[in-house]
Amino acid sequence: MLASPVARVYAEALFGIAREKSTVDDVAQELEEFRALIDGQPEIAEFLNTPVIEPAVKVAQLKKALAGRATDLVSDFLCLLVQKRRFAAFGMVTEAFRAMADDHAGRMRVSVRSATALSDSLRQELADALGKRLDRTIEIEAETDPELMGGAVVAVGDKVWDGSLKSRLTRFRKQLVRS
Repeated sequence: MLASPVARVYAEALFGIAREKSTVDDVAQELEEFRALIDGQPEIAEFLNTPVIEPAVKVAQLKKALAGRATDLVSDFLCLLVQKRRFAAFGMVTEAFRAMADDHAGRMRVSVRSATALSDSLRQELADALGKRLDRTIEIEAETDPELMGGAVVAVGDKVWDGSLKSRLTRFRKQLVRS
């Protein structure tokens, strides 16, 4: 998902402060943890997004809930999103911030879908090969999809390489039909 211009502005502002404080990865981790929390409990996001409750009330509750659980920077940032009635963009802000943090650290996330779980050695081999080619540290986000039957689908940024058995059979079937 592409970040909206609003989400990008907020993410850039937070990234600039986190970079100055040398806490980019820590902030990224806290944002991801809060995102996981609200994904698991959607009523939190509903509360923070509702226009019925005044932002000051929501900020007070948020500060209370985050006390001792989040750094002041992340807590203040989340409160700012609520005060400015921009909390709906939080997911996109988190994604944009993570992309900036990865770029800053020379990291790239690669999505790999395979029919069976990747072994640790195969995961490392793939990360090393892609890392050399892309001149980045690769973090593989693996997922299994038995419908692929075999092989894998690798997504790097906006490029996708489909080496799955399912797609090969589909292409072969189309060739036979054309012949």
